[in-house]
Amino acid sequence: MELSLIVAIISAIVAIFSAILSIRGQLTIEREKAKIKERDDERKKRDQIELIIAKYREPLIQAAFDLQSRIYNIIRQEFLQIYYVNGNEREKLYSIENTLYLFSQYFAWTEIIRVEVQYLDLGEEKATQTMTNLLDQIRHLFANDSFEKLFLVFKGEQRAIGEQMIMSYGGDYQCVGFASFLAIDNKQFQEWLSILRNDLITLSVNPGKYSERLVKLHHALISLINFLDPKGLRIPNSKRFTINHSTDEKQILYPGQSIGHYRVTGGALGCSVRDKKTNVELILSTNSVLTCVNAAKIGDPIIYPPTFEGGKAGKDDSFYLERFKPIVFDSEKSNKFDAALARPRENVTVSTTIPGVGELRGYTFARLGLQVKMVGRISNYAESTIVAHHVFLKVNYGNDRIAYFEDQIVTTLMARPGDVGSILISHETNTNKAVGLLFANSGEHSFYNPIDKIIEELEVYFPGQKSPSPDVDRPVIDRKISIALEKLITENRSKKNFVGVGVGFRERGGKMTSEECLVVFVKIKMPISQLAQEDVIPANMNGINIDVSGSGPAKAV
Repeated sequence: MELSLIVAIISAIVAIFSAILSIRGQLTIEREKAKIKERDDERKKRDQIELIIAKYREPLIQAAFDLQSRIYNIIRQEFLQIYYVNGNEREKLYSIENTLYLFSQYFAWTEIIRVEVQYLDLGEEKATQTMTNLLDQIRHLFANDSFEKLFLVFKGEQRAIGEQMIMSYGGDYQCVGFASFLAIDNKQFQEWLSILRNDLITLSVNPGKYSERLVKLHHALISLINFLDPKGLRIPNSKRFTINHSTDEKQILYPGQSIGHYRVTGGALGCSVRDKKTNVELILSTNSVLTCVNAAKIGDPIIYPPTFEGGKAGKDDSFYLERFKPIVFDSEKSNKFDAALARPRENVTVSTTIPGVGELRGYTFARLGLQVKMVGRISNYAESTIVAHHVFLKVNYGNDRIAYFEDQIVTTLMARPGDVGSILISHETNTNKAVGLLFANSGEHSFYNPIDKIIEELEVYFPGQKSPSPDVDRPVIDRKISIALEKLITENRSKKNFVGVGVGFRERGGKMTSEECLVVFVKIKMPISQLAQEDVIPANMNGINIDVSGSGPAKAV
């Protein structure tokens, strides 16, 4: 074979292989382009859905809250008996028509969201699917004919009622107000409402015939609110009551919700714990919330909601006082903590998940500068920093009762009156470890019992605790600091302006430094020139620097 022919054949083969490789490369590029486009389309679709949800989050939360609040008032607060059965003509009309409006308003906002996303594949994104499932659950509860017929609204009727309530304004969908609702004269719309109207009247004249459907709807609406507003930024956790009428159905309560001994106004449910010996479920809060400050007997009822929010002993008993350590009111003695335990009633359980935070995974010790968070009954979700620990504290419990506490924790002000009983939690990444229990406040600071002392002495543990002990050692303060601390306590505990003293960061020029010192907390910080000689706090003691912080009086909250 001639050389030229061989060269030609080889060239042809090379050309063929090059063409094949080129085609394969082009196909690979096209496939990658398709994948990129698919991912881009998915991202755009996800962004569209997120924008729609963000756009309508506020009105949906408010509509769900308004409806669950009215259901709660109907079943637990005798709303229809007070305003429809025993009210004047104006009250009768309002109690029924406004309740119908709240049902219709909720249907309107869910229909608006359905219309906005109907041409979008919601995909498998977890948060979107969760919201979709919650909305579907509520639709199904309205339409489920396995309940009694009261408040049965088929899915098509829910949509139709919602459609009548929608108006377009500036290119956006809105729900009509109460006045416009009253003016709707559509015959079919009024027929649908007349069924619900008759159901409300039936419930008003026969309050014992409560609707199991309404109870389950109330639970589902609360779940929707918890999902849309997990940190309680829009709807306070203290207003998220759940109803339970069935002795066969578990009532689930959450940390941060309002509870209290039947003789107190109320405080926060701290968290769920377990008895170390029996593994029985218990709840942790403060002595002041669960015992009315030493005044209760073991077995006394703890009610939900508390007295201040309409709860009544006997009717709303949810827990029973299990054990507590009495607070000592003696100027010569000190306490370790203000805490108590209660046992849930048989059909009540407490979620181990703290709204907006998650499950507690154990406990840790306080340290200076530790970032912390809290879910309170009034404050909802709050964040702060530990500014002092090993604090000796003087706390006013009212009625001339002063109690002293040792080894307490201080944060910048993060709690409000009514938050007492809330758990202080480490804000470090993926830790969720309990640090303290809120029991007092001042104008500038919040005060917590160290959680390790509570769980050790009351002999409990956290359900999500993976280890029986913390993953860090208990902090030990320097001996020189300890000696100076004891001396400051002895010299100042009886003084009127004294609030407390402990280990903190030194302040310079109005800013915190990383240098440790002793901090004396006083009610009012005054210039040395205005103080009597015996009230002057030295700037140094045995080589230990001392700062003075104007805190305001510490009061049990």
